[in-house]
Amino acid sequence: MRPLNSRKWIGDKWRPRLATVVVAILIVVMALPLVGLFFFRLYENQLIRQTEAELIAQGAVLAAIYAEDVRQAGIAPEKLGAPVSADPARDNNYPYDPIEPRLDLASDDVMPTRPAAVPAIPDAAFAAIGARLSGI
Repeated sequence: MRPLNSRKWIGDKWRPRLATVVVAILIVVMALPLVGLFFFRLYENQLIRQTEAELIAQGAVLAAIYAEDVRQAGIAPEKLGAPVSADPARDNNYPYDPIEPRLDLASDDVMPTRPAAVPAIPDAAFAAIGARLSGI
């Protein structure tokens, strides 16, 4: 039996019982994976957004290099397809229209796989530009 006198039971130093220490350690160890999953989920989402931002930036650089090579090659504008009209009234930041990363693992659905590619007849001028860009 424990003494009822708290001064005697606590004494100068309070020491928890061994069972209390073991239960506290087990609760902390049990909570670690849950906390880790929560932080990993946030970190994983941040990694996805950083990767998307890097891919957007690399695509912009490659598009600028390709556009410059097409201009230097003297390729007719008709071969490039329908022109896209720039409407400066649609945005105050014209011509700067950034593409922001939008992927979110918590809310976005995984898209189905794309259909197989259809082979195309390559134009020699575009193939030469592509060969120069393949080293990048």
